[in-house]
Amino acid sequence: GYLLANELSYSLDRAFLLGDGIAKPLGVLNSPSLITVPKVTGQAAGSVLYQNILDLWSRLLPSSMTSAVWLASPTLVPALASL
Repeated sequence: GYLLANELSYSLDRAFLLGDGIAKPLGVLNSPSLITVPKVTGQAAGSVLYQNILDLWSRLLPSSMTSAVWLASPTLVPALASL
C-alpha cells in the first residue's frame, strides 16, 4: 500500500534526477544539457542571493516559464524564504 507507493515514488524521483542512463533514465543532473549558473563574485559559500535566482531565471527557456519545475534542497528553504 502506502509504503510501497512512497518507495516507488522516491525511486523514480531519484532515477529522473540522478540516473546514469544505464538500465535507468539519464537523470537531469547527469544530462549533457544541464545548465549551471556561477555564483555571484564574492558570494559567501553556502549562501543564496536574490541575484542567484535572477541569474537562474534568465537562463530558463521562455516557453517553459509557466511549466518549469524548480528543485531545491530542504536546507535551502530558510534562505529562500528570507529573500
